[in-house]
Amino acid sequence: MKKIIIVSVIVAAVFSITFFSIYQTTMLREDFKKEVVPAQEEMPQTRNEPVVLVPANPEDYGMTVIDETNKPRTQEDWDRLLTARIRDVKSELTAQQMEEVKAKIQEDSQKTQEKLKKIDEVIAKCNEILKSDPSNQDARDKLNRLMMLKSISKELPR
Repeated sequence: MKKIIIVSVIVAAVFSITFFSIYQTTMLREDFKKEVVPAQEEMPQTRNEPVVLVPANPEDYGMTVIDETNKPRTQEDWDRLLTARIRDVKSELTAQQMEEVKAKIQEDSQKTQEKLKKIDEVIAKCNEILKSDPSNQDARDKLNRLMMLKSISKELPR
């Protein structure tokens, strides 16, 4: 009789331990799912953007590198630099491609002249600002962009 009670107690203990471990495992899984799912939702979606290769020597790829040592300072410098580059590009285009470019940029000549006049006025304002404050980097950058734009507009087909 003692053996039956001992065996019964052992069997009951094994069942109790088994059920308790199953209960605890399911509770842990539910807790884990609650913790993991919100963490995944909170993470921002990453885009698989292509890696951009930066050439070690851009001149090898036909790029004109402008830095502080060779930066054009006057309108004539910009004209020389960009005129040569634009003529090189134009010579590489076929007649059909050139006609497509002309069609895309075609604009009323009066409107073009007004834009060029506006560019000249803003260049004059930038020069005045730089005369009074030569260290104004914003005015200097704007002046460089405008001179570049003016040089490009001289070479565009009209």
